[in-house]
Amino acid sequence: YTTTCGESSYRKEFDVIGKDIKPRLDLVTVDATTGKNYLSWGKISENIQSIFSKIQIYKEIGLVDNFVKIAEVDITETGFTDPTSDPNSHQSFYRIAYATANGAAGIMSDVYSTVHLMLNQGYNANSVNLIWTAPDGIKVSGYIISRGYSPNEMTELTRLSGRVTAYTDYLQSDTTKAYYA
Repeated sequence: YTTTCGESSYRKEFDVIGKDIKPRLDLVTVDATTGKNYLSWGKISENIQSIFSKIQIYKEIGLVDNFVKIAEVDITETGFTDPTSDPNSHQSFYRIAYATANGAAGIMSDVYSTVHLMLNQGYNANSVNLIWTAPDGIKVSGYIISRGYSPNEMTELTRLSGRVTAYTDYLQSDTTKAYYA
């Protein structure tokens, strides 16, 4: 407390609890039941639950780094299905933040994204190009590509480095129907 020229001021420093807690997404995938993107962050510790009461979900919309809040769920939830997602048409980017009961958000997580796979006919009539987007938020050490001539009978075709985002497969004939995973 100080007084200068008839004016008084008071200064007190304090630390905001939880201001440096950064949330983390564990997985962004497609929900097999709904066909929509599913975000998973796992069970939140009781320590974090004592500070925050909500998890805010943000999605990049329209422009790079334009993250818009699309939902808010209770801190006890372990995941969220994005009802607006369309994983068949494009990759989506997400972030989450812990929030207090009054809606004040903390630090946002890193950006996480889905993987989008595109298939098209290769240069030869019996070749298929598999091209995918690399996911944001995790380091992929490798990919395993499996192929089958029915969805129930898949076998490993190849293993690729996590840096690779394209592969061309050569089928037995140009009329062969193949399935990939």
